[in-house]
Amino acid sequence: MRLQLAVKILASGKGQRKVRMDEATSALTGLIPEYFPAALRERAERVLSVRDRVRRERGSNLASFRFDLLKGEEYAALTQDILILYEVCIFDMSKEIRDIVHPNEKKLEILSIPTMSELLQYRRKRRGIYSRHRHRAAP
Repeated sequence: MRLQLAVKILASGKGQRKVRMDEATSALTGLIPEYFPAALRERAERVLSVRDRVRRERGSNLASFRFDLLKGEEYAALTQDILILYEVCIFDMSKEIRDIVHPNEKKLEILSIPTMSELLQYRRKRRGIYSRHRHRAAP
């Protein structure tokens, strides 16, 4: 539910970018990387630790989070990480639910839900990370 709220806040487009990111990451406070599937823990650690990076103390009990200090690429990467966490967790939960509801049903290849590693591999391929020609030197 917290990830869903964070995604809704980011997608709303209402208010300043830094305020939306503050609210979205605030929704994730209290979560720990161990709550996420093993394949996502490094990404979860990055997302969950960003508030510490931008925290500025303002007195004994007050703190502000300076998301305006993030560069455009950092903001985009953080947004992407939150969306990927949400997306993969949804796929992971739907697989678990399917296994509970239909424990003896054979998996149909056409209707099968991808595993987390398959989903992450698909996303990498889509971005061209596995492209053979990406690192070739020009003739």
